[in-house]
Amino acid sequence: MSLSRRRRDRGSVPLDPLRMNGVDLEEVSALKLLGIEMDSEGSAKPHVKRKAATAAKLVGMLRRQSPFL
Repeated sequence: MSLSRRRRDRGSVPLDPLRMNGVDLEEVSALKLLGIEMDSEGSAKPHVKRKAATAAKLVGMLRRQSPFL
C-alpha cells in the first residue's frame, strides 16, 4: 500500500515497484498495523465501523440480560 499526500496524481503517475532484499513487494489495498486496519486513503473508517457494530451487539445483549443480573 502506498500512502501519498498527492491524491489527484495517484492514478495517473505510475510508481516503480518497491523491493526488499531483491524481492518485489506486492501492493495491497488495506493494511493491518498494530491492530488497526488502514485503507489506501490512510483512513481507519472500516475498522471503526466494525468495532462500533461489535460494541452495539454487546450492548444489546447486555440490555436484554439486564433484568436477570
